[in-house]
Amino acid sequence: MKKQNISILRNILSAVLSGLPVGAALGLTLALKVTKINTSLHNLQDSWLLAVNLILLYGIAGISTGVILGILFYPFIKKKWFQGLHSPFNLYLPIILILTIFHYFRNYVLTHFIANPLMPIKGSLPANIAFTIIGLAGTVLLTIFIIRKLSGWRMGLLTVIGGVLLAVIITAWGVKANISNSSESAVIPQSAFDIRPDVRKVALIGLDGAWWTVIDSLLPQGRLPNFQRLIENGVRGDLKTLYPTYSAMIWTSVITGRLPQKHGINSFLVWEFPITGSRVPMFRLPWLAPDLLWIQENIATVAPIPSNYRACEALWNILSDNGSEVGMMNWWASWPAEPINGYNYTDHALFNKLQVLTNYHEKGGGSIHDVYPPELIPELQKFTYTPQDVTAEDMRRFINVEDDKFIEEFLAIDTYDYLDIAYEASMFKYSYPGDRTVAEAAKYLLTEKAQPDFWAIYLQGIDSMSHQYLKYFFADQHQDVLIPVNAVRYRDLVARYYEYTDELIGEFLSRMDSSTVVIIVSDHGFDQGILATGHYHHIKPDQPGESEDFHIINSHPGIFIASGPGIKSGAMVEDVTVLDITPTILHIMGYPYAQDFDGRILTDILSDSLTIDTIPTYEKGRKAGRDIESTMVDKEVRDKLKALGYVK
Repeated sequence: MKKQNISILRNILSAVLSGLPVGAALGLTLALKVTKINTSLHNLQDSWLLAVNLILLYGIAGISTGVILGILFYPFIKKKWFQGLHSPFNLYLPIILILTIFHYFRNYVLTHFIANPLMPIKGSLPANIAFTIIGLAGTVLLTIFIIRKLSGWRMGLLTVIGGVLLAVIITAWGVKANISNSSESAVIPQSAFDIRPDVRKVALIGLDGAWWTVIDSLLPQGRLPNFQRLIENGVRGDLKTLYPTYSAMIWTSVITGRLPQKHGINSFLVWEFPITGSRVPMFRLPWLAPDLLWIQENIATVAPIPSNYRACEALWNILSDNGSEVGMMNWWASWPAEPINGYNYTDHALFNKLQVLTNYHEKGGGSIHDVYPPELIPELQKFTYTPQDVTAEDMRRFINVEDDKFIEEFLAIDTYDYLDIAYEASMFKYSYPGDRTVAEAAKYLLTEKAQPDFWAIYLQGIDSMSHQYLKYFFADQHQDVLIPVNAVRYRDLVARYYEYTDELIGEFLSRMDSSTVVIIVSDHGFDQGILATGHYHHIKPDQPGESEDFHIINSHPGIFIASGPGIKSGAMVEDVTVLDITPTILHIMGYPYAQDFDGRILTDILSDSLTIDTIPTYEKGRKAGRDIESTMVDKEVRDKLKALGYVK
C-alpha cells in the first residue's frame, strides 16, 4: 500500500464494510443449519423469519467487530507491515474471516474431542490440542494466501456472491409445505351432529419415558402391583410413537389425535427476536455455535411453546364443549390454561413456592393463567414441593447413600449441572419434586372434588430418571465407562422410581369410581445403549437418512395399557399409535369419530362392540396464535430440557 492519508472515518468504514457481509453470510449459514435440525422450521414462513433475524443480528455483530478492529488497527495502518495491501478493506476482511473461522473451528474441536467428565476418554485432550494447533495454522495460512492475491473489489464481489448463494440455499431448504391448519376445513355447526355421551368415565395417565424393558424386569419380582393388576385385567401392547421423539409434540398428538403438522405444536420452545419482534418455534441449536446459546439466554425472549400455538381442538376442548366434565393435570403445552368445563392444572402450575405466592396476583414470574379456574391456586399451594424441600429421607428412598458427607453435597445442589461427579444427583433433586407436587395436588382434587367424566395426568419423572440413570440400571453393560462410586449410588434409582410411580397410580385409582376405564401410555422407550454424554436416549430414526418430518415409527415404542369395563382382559394388542388415543377415548365415552383425525378407534381392545358414528370434524375454526409470554418458569424449563439433552 502506498503511503497515503487515511482518515479514521474511512478506516472504520472499510472495517465495517468487511464485517457486515461476513456477519450477514454467517447469519444465513447458521439459519440454514438451525432450519435443518428443527422440524418446526420446515416451512417457508418460519425458516425465512429465522434467516432474516439471524442476518440482522450477525450483521450488527459484524459491524461492531469492524468498528472495534478499525479503532484498534488505525494507529498501525500506515506502518510498513501493511504496505503490501491494496486497501484497508483487504486488511480487515481476512482478519474478520480468520477470527470467525477460528471461533467455529475451535468449538467444533471442543464438542467432538472433549469427553464428558463422567465418561472420560483417554487421550482426548492431547488430540484436541494438537488438532486445534495444526488445523488453525493451516486455516490461517490458506486464508491469508488467498485474500492477499485479491483486490478489494474482487473480495467484495466474492462475498456478495457467496451471500446470495447462501440465501438461495436456505430459501430452497426452507420451502416445504406450511403446517396445515385443521381450522382451514369447513366449519360445521355443532347442531349438525347428534352427540349423546355415554356415562362411562375415563382416566388417562401419561408417564413420560415409561419403557416395557424396565417394567417387564420388575413385574416378576412383584414390585409393580398396580401395573400388574391393570395388565392382568386389561390389554397391553407397544405404543408406536413419532419420529423425532420429542415430548411436547407427541403428547399433543396423544391429546388431539393428529400429527404435529396439523396440531401445530412442533417445538419445545418459541423464540421472540428483538428489534423485529418475530416469533419462531425452534429449540435445537448446533453444537458449534455457542453464540446462539448466548443469544437465547441474553437477547431473545424464549418461552416453552404455549397452548395458543395449537391449531386444533384438544380432547379437553371437545369434551367440555359437549357437556362432559374434564380434569387436566400438568399436560404438555397446556399453558396458558384454557377455560374448560372442570379444571385445568397446566404445565406451569405450582412450579415452586415463589410461583405459588405470586401467581394469583399476576406478579413477576407467573400469572392466573397457570390454573383454571384460578381460584383453585390458594387451595393447591400447600402441595408445592421444591428442590429445596427434598429431604435426606427422600434421598435415601431412591439413592444409596454411603455417608453423611454425600447428603450434605446433595442438599447443597442448586443447579442442573449434571457434568460434575458431585452433582449427578441433581437430576433426581430437580425432577422428583415436580412429580410429587402434581401427584399430591391430583390426589387432593380427586378426593375433594367429584371425579370428572374425563381425568388425565402427565408425570415426567420416569423420563428424567431414565435419561440420567438408566446406565446404572444396566450397569453390567457399561462397567468400562461408569465411575464406581456413582454406580453404587444410583444402581437402584430407576427401579425405585418405577415403584414410586406404581404407588401413585394405586393412589389415583383408589380415589376413582371402580367403573372407570383406565388408560396408561408413554411417549417413547429408549435406545439400548449409552451416549458419550452419559445418557440413554431415543431420537434415532428407524432407517439412516430418514426424514425428520413427524411420522409414526416402529422403534422406541412407548407403553399402552387399558383396563376397565368394556375392555378385554389379559390380551395383547398390536399396531397402537399415539394418534389412536383420543379417537378411542371419545368412542369409549360415546362420542362419534371425526373423519379428520389421523388416528383410529382401537376396536380390538373392546370386549363389547359399540356402534361407530362418524362426523366430519370437531373443529370450530380455531386459529393458532403467535403470542408468547415469558415467565420465571421458562428459564428453569429450558435448563431442564438442556439437562435431558433435548436442547443445547
